[in-house]
Amino acid sequence: LSKRIGELYSLHLLDLSNNNIKGPIPSEIKWLRNLSYLSLSYNTFKGDVDLDFDRKQQFELFHVHGNMISGVIEFTHNPGGGLSSFVADCGEPAIFDLKCTGCAMCCNSQGYCREAVYSDAPDAGTSFVESFKEPQYSAIIFMFLIVALLLLAPVIYTYYKCKNHFSSTPSIRSSPMVDKENEFALDAIGQDSVYRFFLTQSWWGWILAFATIVM
Repeated sequence: LSKRIGELYSLHLLDLSNNNIKGPIPSEIKWLRNLSYLSLSYNTFKGDVDLDFDRKQQFELFHVHGNMISGVIEFTHNPGGGLSSFVADCGEPAIFDLKCTGCAMCCNSQGYCREAVYSDAPDAGTSFVESFKEPQYSAIIFMFLIVALLLLAPVIYTYYKCKNHFSSTPSIRSSPMVDKENEFALDAIGQDSVYRFFLTQSWWGWILAFATIVM
């Protein structure tokens, strides 16, 4: 694309999408003050770009995705336009480091396009579950589980203490048949398994088992 494109001052619409155009995007294109429709998507543009359009200039459409460009693009889009009207390859994970201020959607190296987010909040395209994979959220969840476990431990201990109190007689509970069943259960889950603590009457064993599973 020639640098002389910047001399077309009256140009209102420029659509060069799907033309296999190679080379860099000339920075002179930002001098087109009347330009409001720009589509350079799905070409082979490559290299660094530095496109800082006039802030008073509002775009109705701005497509530069499907290329191999990096750098910074700044423009103002019409608030009434749809998300899919302002798209660039500014998503994560990215092959090329492209920042686009004004883009409403960012496509990533995997071909997915999501709504652009200009804050420290999790990506708007990230699911609710995936957002909690961030380290800060994982630590909060872990601490919450530990506190909940400590609060539930006395309740569990009291429950089993009462259950044992009102259960069958000690002679029946300690019968050879019950002991044999306990040994069979231990063999089934493994003598070294953390789950063996669930077969004990110790509430400390239960806490240790829960804590190990959580971690």
